[in-house]
Amino acid sequence: MKTFATTRWMCAAAGLAICAAGARGQDVTRPGDVVTGIGGTSPAAEAVTNVIDNTANTKYLNFGILNTGFIVTPTGTDIVRAITLITANDAPNRDPASYKLEGSNDNGATFALIAQGSLSPPTARFAFYQATFSNTVAYTQYRVTFPTLSNGATANSMQIAEVQLNTFGNILTTGDGITATLPAGATVVAGQTVARLIDGQLGTVATPQKFGVSGGNLGTTTVDITPAAGGSIVTGIDLFSSELAAPGRTPASVTLLGSNNGTTYTQIFTSPLAQASDIYQDQQFSFPNTTSYTRYRLVLGASSDANMELAEVQLMGTTLGAAPANDLCVNALTVTNGSTSGSNINATGTDVSSCGVGDTADVWFRYVATVTGVIEANTCGAGTLDTVLSVYASCGGTETGCNDNACLGKSRVRFNATSGTPYLIRVGGVGGATGSFTLTIDPAPVVHADVPVTLAYNFNGMVHTGEANDPDNLNGFRALSDRAIQITGTPGSLDVGVEGIGGIPYHVVTQDHVLDLVQLGNRNACDNGNHTFNATANGDITGVQPSWLPNVDQSGPQTTPLAGLNLAMGPNTKVGVIANASNGGAAFQVMLTFTDSSSAVVFIDVPDWFGSQPVLPPEPGAETQSSLGTFFGTSQVDAGTPDVQLNVVEVVISTASLNAAGLGDFTGKQLDSIVFENSNSTISDIGIYAVTVRDGVAVGPAGVCCRGATCNTTFASAAACTGSLGGGAAGAAFVPGSACNSGPVSSAPCCYANYNKANGVTVQDIFDFLSDWFAGSQFASTGGSGSPVALNVQNIFDFLTNWFNGGCS
Repeated sequence: MKTFATTRWMCAAAGLAICAAGARGQDVTRPGDVVTGIGGTSPAAEAVTNVIDNTANTKYLNFGILNTGFIVTPTGTDIVRAITLITANDAPNRDPASYKLEGSNDNGATFALIAQGSLSPPTARFAFYQATFSNTVAYTQYRVTFPTLSNGATANSMQIAEVQLNTFGNILTTGDGITATLPAGATVVAGQTVARLIDGQLGTVATPQKFGVSGGNLGTTTVDITPAAGGSIVTGIDLFSSELAAPGRTPASVTLLGSNNGTTYTQIFTSPLAQASDIYQDQQFSFPNTTSYTRYRLVLGASSDANMELAEVQLMGTTLGAAPANDLCVNALTVTNGSTSGSNINATGTDVSSCGVGDTADVWFRYVATVTGVIEANTCGAGTLDTVLSVYASCGGTETGCNDNACLGKSRVRFNATSGTPYLIRVGGVGGATGSFTLTIDPAPVVHADVPVTLAYNFNGMVHTGEANDPDNLNGFRALSDRAIQITGTPGSLDVGVEGIGGIPYHVVTQDHVLDLVQLGNRNACDNGNHTFNATANGDITGVQPSWLPNVDQSGPQTTPLAGLNLAMGPNTKVGVIANASNGGAAFQVMLTFTDSSSAVVFIDVPDWFGSQPVLPPEPGAETQSSLGTFFGTSQVDAGTPDVQLNVVEVVISTASLNAAGLGDFTGKQLDSIVFENSNSTISDIGIYAVTVRDGVAVGPAGVCCRGATCNTTFASAAACTGSLGGGAAGAAFVPGSACNSGPVSSAPCCYANYNKANGVTVQDIFDFLSDWFAGSQFASTGGSGSPVALNVQNIFDFLTNWFNGGCS
């Protein structure tokens, strides 16, 4: 996670790269920014530059008394939504009691009002107070005016130790719950309890207001805070040194974690700390975070001194208010069929579901079934939350359904319902995460038969746990070209609930150190040979040719047998393929072959795999060709270092799309293989990650297809019988395992010449046979031979031969 820090004492530490890189906290001002006083004069030792020097040990004093302040041109560029002040060392009547903040984007020619209002300065010295406000505009210059003081009538000047112009305010208050866990052998210094960390005071030498641990060099100290404000999203932290500048007493590091249940904690931020060189110094950090938490944990690294101490900690962020109304099961929100927007932000709870991981931040919904049968609940719609869905008959009752990852990290659960019966649906966030979601109830979900294909994998080209940074392992991972898909088991990874636009699910290999994709290409030739395998292991990021790749040229054809699936193409069958390609993308062929030796060839055209890319329309024979999404990717060739996300394309081929493209009607034909071949690029490396057959028709024992009293030859499946090339007429029936027969249930020998099975062998049989033959009906294909033959003139010859010979055999 990227972090930023700015502090005078941190940047004074020799060699800290974080300062050289322009690090920062949430305060847009920096020590050294251009700042001028307004409204009066100041002593040289108490000049206006002290107001933004990140230490309360100095102060800004202005003899103008009222309507004094300063103008600053900050180096920070964030939007300011809070002003934080620290009282100076003496004379409380000099403290600002109101403020006016203005911004300018024309070098001070004009100023726009951002916020103004009263302040409540504490009587304690070196103490904090703040004001927060709404603002959506960032300015290049700010004017801060203090119209009034705590007691202007008796004051001879205005004074302030420090002013921060922050992106967000401090969410912590003195009423928050706070506890500390000390390292073994350590004790809390008398009067320096952990509550001092959030009391809003830095203290004095006479009255220290700090958290002090004796023996803190023996290990880390853990501080748990439960803000009274409830849930919050924290994006910054400030830490202040105490009234002593004792070298070595600052914690070596700080780590911030968040939780919504007090049990499962997620790391938000971590960074080393510099040692304080002066008192009341401010060390600031900001970091990206969009997840709300109700509890926070600080892990303070061991100090190098025998004592550890900090005066104050601020957590900068936004509070989110009370828990949702449906936070508890007994207060479940009633929903009906259709979609309902929801949020578990600020939700509480300690329960977890059977299929989730730490999904304690939950909300509840009550649904009364409108039908008897299978009902689906899903969160596949709009929303950011990685959800877990579970269903219960009652609060505290037995779980009747549960799902974690179905649709790109979201959830889909189906349960058997009884009409009129209420059910409780729980939506939790994985790992205690919070955010928005859409709950959809579908009382009539379409049930598909989705069969994942075990491809004839020829390449170990995805990075699983344990495969990175091991480029010379003879059994290890090797990149396609110089990149790879990274498999992590978390949302954003190709293995987590991946579905196409039509809901076809895809299953990728999740085991490490095994073949996991079909490569169509030549690693030594792709990208103009820039990633050729090393001849010998040399410790760089390119590996040697692995033991699992005896032939580096995998340009095809790459064939996966499908006959073992025992699936035929039905009228609604679809075959989904997901793939991508390096170095500008590529087009290649997918050939479906069938057990009757027929085949269909469709082109797939995928763009370059780097980031999000536009996808071309589908080629003839394909129903759709669309983006599946972008997924975790790696770089550094065979080192597999996490890097930019890689896109993957889904192509769906269907019975209908093949027929519409004029490639043939394959209804009833059994799938025999899928072949990938004929790439149009010599520099691209193609990866085929998964194939799924949706709604294929199960092929049982061979049987016959009969229409009324009319018999036909042997067919592989009922689909073949009822499809347009297998009879197609209403009343057709399939009889598995039977010889040609005279009806759906009869096993009597078939009289081929008695074609219509009516009134014996008559001229009408010839008329009926020829009518079917000219109409292209497969019923005429038998010709009396008893086995399938092509529909051709030989059918007529065979039939007439049988008819003139009496017709029955």
